[in-house]
Amino acid sequence: MIRRWLPAALLLISACSPEAPPAPAPKRLVKMTPDEPPPPPAPAMNPPAPPPKPPTPPEPPKKPPPPPPEPAPVVVARRTGPPADVHLPAFTFRTMEPGTPKIAINGELLGNAPCLWTITNTIEFDPAISVLAWPPENATLIGTTESKERAFRGSKAEVYLARSAGLRERFPHLKEGESVLFVSARLDGVPFQGALRLFVEGHHFIDYTPLVNPEGDDASRLLRTFWFERN
Repeated sequence: MIRRWLPAALLLISACSPEAPPAPAPKRLVKMTPDEPPPPPAPAMNPPAPPPKPPTPPEPPKKPPPPPPEPAPVVVARRTGPPADVHLPAFTFRTMEPGTPKIAINGELLGNAPCLWTITNTIEFDPAISVLAWPPENATLIGTTESKERAFRGSKAEVYLARSAGLRERFPHLKEGESVLFVSARLDGVPFQGALRLFVEGHHFIDYTPLVNPEGDDASRLLRTFWFERN
């Protein structure tokens, strides 16, 4: 009899008991791998290289410094010599602008411009400058002078001036700024010919002929004038 009601009892018990929770889903197995080193970092992107600089041109050679200027010629006091018997009408040294530069002949002070220079029979030429031909080469005619009082005895002179670039090559003893006066004269019938060194402080000769009345009193005087301008 027990066997008859046992299935019914079990059925009744199963109907009264709460629902059982669903079975959990089976866990997924993950395959474990040993630790691996991290991948190397990606190489850094280098910035593009700048374009090559153009080659630096070589520096031009430096010019050697200019040589120091030569000192001005030493000017000494004029010597006093024997008195002259013949004096030709004088030449004049003048400047184009106001000024009183020193003027020296053969290194001896003649005076300050404007001043006079007279050819006499006691003139002393520079022995180191030879005058082989007349008129001298590469020289400018300054003028002539003649004594009317002594014309009957032949007293006159002709003067040239030379200041060419090659003058110091011909006469190495010339100082910076010196030019050369060439004189050919006949004083009381006695011939004189030679050269003298001329120095005008801070000035150089200029070939200038002023406009004057040829019949005026100043004509002969201005035609016997040396004109100079500043360096």
